[in-house]
Amino acid sequence: MGYLHYFYRFALQKVCFNNKKKGEVMKIINITKVALLAIASLMLMPAQADYPDKPIGVMVAYGPGGATDFQARIATLASGKEDLIGQPIYILNKPGAGGRKGWNWFASEASQDGYMLGAYNVPHFIAQSIVFDTKYNINNLEPIGNWVQILRY
Repeated sequence: MGYLHYFYRFALQKVCFNNKKKGEVMKIINITKVALLAIASLMLMPAQADYPDKPIGVMVAYGPGGATDFQARIATLASGKEDLIGQPIYILNKPGAGGRKGWNWFASEASQDGYMLGAYNVPHFIAQSIVFDTKYNINNLEPIGNWVQILRY
């Protein structure tokens, strides 16, 4: 950008004869600088692969056949079709200690590349992170969706 600055300054001195024209030319020069910077930054950005490019896992911190497992399987049945997102979704059960074993694994050992999600039971998740010494809490995990909601009339 340094050479462009000197070029613009030289061109400005040769082209501009009065202050009104100088202001208009400076406006055009600044717009050109911003446009060139935007184009250069787009050219330097690395190409990113389409997401997902491999199967997605959903960790359930309870045993197979329980309510949370059942809800996770129902929710991923439709979304896991390869024609919808291009990749299958699988369930990974990590039962133990009322869900703490699975959530501690999720918070400390699971890959953090966006290919491992977690399904949880809200009351157990929150209560255990408050009462017990866990590697997870409501501040270090971000919910991305809700697949079951009880409607009250």
